[in-house]
Amino acid sequence: MNKAWIRCVDDTLVRADSVVTLRNSVDGLTAETLTGRIVQLTRNECPSTVQLALLEEIRSAESADDRFAKVIMAVEGRGKLAWRHESVDTLIDLILEHQGEDS
Repeated sequence: MNKAWIRCVDDTLVRADSVVTLRNSVDGLTAETLTGRIVQLTRNECPSTVQLALLEEIRSAESADDRFAKVIMAVEGRGKLAWRHESVDTLIDLILEHQGEDS
């Protein structure tokens, strides 16, 4: 099983090991996959440090506990974009908890 996935702005998931190119533009950070598909990872232009931080987050997610798939996502806070990863089990729990609060 592929352990690390990246969540795109349209809520699709892309395998981290399929990313071959990261490109930053005024429209945001995009990634090209092995198949040539271009996916958008952020909505706004990012400093190059955000690209490097994503690479580090992929490495961290791939070296984490391999019993669970990891999802890497962009998190905005205090006007800065950062990356974090969560296990799929944790994300499911958070989604179910959030849906329970909305009911």
